[in-house]
Amino acid sequence: MSGSGLTAAGAAVFGLGGTLLGGLVDHLATDELGFLFGFAFLISSVFVAWKVRARYWIAAIITPPIAFATTVVLVSTFLGADTQESFLTRVGLDLITALSFKAGLLWGGTALAAVVVLIKRRAADHL
Repeated sequence: MSGSGLTAAGAAVFGLGGTLLGGLVDHLATDELGFLFGFAFLISSVFVAWKVRARYWIAAIITPPIAFATTVVLVSTFLGADTQESFLTRVGLDLITALSFKAGLLWGGTALAAVVVLIKRRAADHL
């Protein structure tokens, strides 16, 4: 059972890939990180937690916040509006704004991943 599933690197790729894809599509469609970004983030967080190998369960809990922050920074970098602020100021402000207004989403996705991992761990302990 521990030989099938995602490794830590696979968890990072799928977590970041799913979140980034949702963020890019959402930003291109609505010019912001909204519902589709949140949905993709939650789905990729749960998927990674469900598919990761038992040996790498901690990676499933660490991946969601990293995917969230990386997506915000990349979308801000490549699709952000031209403003008078410097590049670093704009990206920093976008990250702070996303962390402020989407903190519930970030905590929720990470908590969902942790709950899935705990359920899988409990089930593995009882086998």
